[in-house]
Amino acid sequence: MFVATILGGGCDYFYQIIMGRQLGPAGYSELNALLSIFYIISVPTQTIAAFMVRFVSKYKAENNENMIAWLIRKTLLISLIIGILMAIGIFIAIPSISRFISLSSSFPLFVLMLGTVIVMMSPTGYGTVQGLQRFHLSALCGISGPLTKLGFGVILVIAGYGISGAFGGAIIGTFFTFVVGLISIRDYLIRPARVTVRPNLSNVERYLFKAIIAVVCFSILINIDVFVARQYLGPHDAGLYAVASILSKIIWFLPGAVSTVMFPRVSEYYTKNKETTNLMRKSIFYTLMITGIVAALYVIAPAEIINLLYGSTYLDAAPALSILGIAMTLFGLSSLFMNYGLAIESPVYVAIFSIFTILQIILIMMFHSSIVDIALDLLVTSIGIFSFSWIYLEIKSKEMKKKK
Repeated sequence: MFVATILGGGCDYFYQIIMGRQLGPAGYSELNALLSIFYIISVPTQTIAAFMVRFVSKYKAENNENMIAWLIRKTLLISLIIGILMAIGIFIAIPSISRFISLSSSFPLFVLMLGTVIVMMSPTGYGTVQGLQRFHLSALCGISGPLTKLGFGVILVIAGYGISGAFGGAIIGTFFTFVVGLISIRDYLIRPARVTVRPNLSNVERYLFKAIIAVVCFSILINIDVFVARQYLGPHDAGLYAVASILSKIIWFLPGAVSTVMFPRVSEYYTKNKETTNLMRKSIFYTLMITGIVAALYVIAPAEIINLLYGSTYLDAAPALSILGIAMTLFGLSSLFMNYGLAIESPVYVAIFSIFTILQIILIMMFHSSIVDIALDLLVTSIGIFSFSWIYLEIKSKEMKKKK
């Protein structure tokens, strides 16, 4: 999973680097505004994925294979309906979206409509794979999307399709992730979908409510910065911030392998009433090992890294990169707490993320005069989320020990 995360993340960032060089600061800012909208629209997919991991791992622990087949089919149908409705909503809002982020063409929004339907159905596949702990296939899902995104994105931009081609590459990558995910669970797609015991709908609804809040909050925390930079800063500075943000998110993506393995394991342990905090501590340790070196490089030599990857045009982004490197390290650790909370169905972590999401929005609204200001807003928020989440983990651990 770690190798897959590195390769997939590498493809994602080669895509960003090539697009930054090909499109220039203004065009690159426009592309990342579109990608930010796509990621925000994709928020429900993270909820679906978390839902699938939790309940597939639960039914796996209970040896209830037919329930997994039933769950897959129901989720695919519901996801398709939601995707179509969201695409219709985008079609209606095309003029407003084009004006709001100053798009040079409305065509990428039609590409976005198609991508919305695809991305809504994708997590049923890769979420199930993760819940089944088929990590070799989960790794394949993680590589296929970024690789095709890079390949088709570069081809379409070189062919002269500009921002539309670059964005189209991202949508094609999403489609490949969807296809690979379905192929990986084909044995369940042909299995009889018999419901032996009807799921407790009240439990499912409560879990979905918590998952939606947690995922929406974390998506806002990670993606809103590039989006608001487009609004508060000029096109050039917004392009500089996009480079700093994209490079810093390398750190956030690196521990994805740890989360992928941790979530279903914690969920399975929780279902079997086993102790889970040691798994969480190990996950934090591995994440720090993975992210610490990159974060240190961003603090020590941000200008050299930017010059090497993007060229001298983006050197003014260096101060923001140093700050965001630390912030994304803490956000990467915080994502572990979010997944841990969803795995054990704890509302406290959801509350922590909700409070600090509101705080970050307030900070950005108050302090946004430069790229450094926005970066500092994210740093303050990330420190708060990690600190409070860690404190609560230790409190719960001590409570569990006293009960034993």
